[in-house]
Amino acid sequence: MRQPPPSPVFGEQNGTDSSYSVQTSLEGQFNTGSLAHTLLFGVDFNHSDETITTLGVFSTPLPLNIFDPVYNQFPKPDSAAFSLFNGRERNFDRVGIYLQDQVYLLDNLIVLAGLRYDTISQKPLILRRQLALLEEKLPKMMTR
Repeated sequence: MRQPPPSPVFGEQNGTDSSYSVQTSLEGQFNTGSLAHTLLFGVDFNHSDETITTLGVFSTPLPLNIFDPVYNQFPKPDSAAFSLFNGRERNFDRVGIYLQDQVYLLDNLIVLAGLRYDTISQKPLILRRQLALLEEKLPKMMTR
C-alpha cells in the first residue's frame, strides 16, 4: 500500500494559565521532661486555571520531500482561516497539611519526624473537538 507523501501542517496554539498559592504555618516550642521539642504545623493551598486552544489547517495536504526539502515553499496561511483542532480547559486545587516535630535528644543529636497529607481535585478536561464529534455522532448511534 502506497503511503501519501509527508505534508506541512500549519497550526497555532494559544493559552492562558493563572494560579495562586497560600502557605501558612505555626511553630511552637515545649519540653517533655528533659527533651526539647520544636513543633511545626502548616497548611498550603494552590489553585490553577489553564485554557489551551489549538487551531490549524489540516485539510489541504501539501507535498514535501523529506529527503530534499525546499523551505519557505508554502506561505503560512492567515490564522483567521484556521479551524479549531483541540481545546481544553482545566482547573485544579491542591491542599496539603503537614506536622513536624524536631526533638533535641542530646546537644549534638536531633531527631526530626514529620507527616504530610496532600489532596488534589481536578475538574475534567473539556476537549471541545472531541465533544463536538461525539455530539455529531450520538444521534446517528441512537437511531440504529
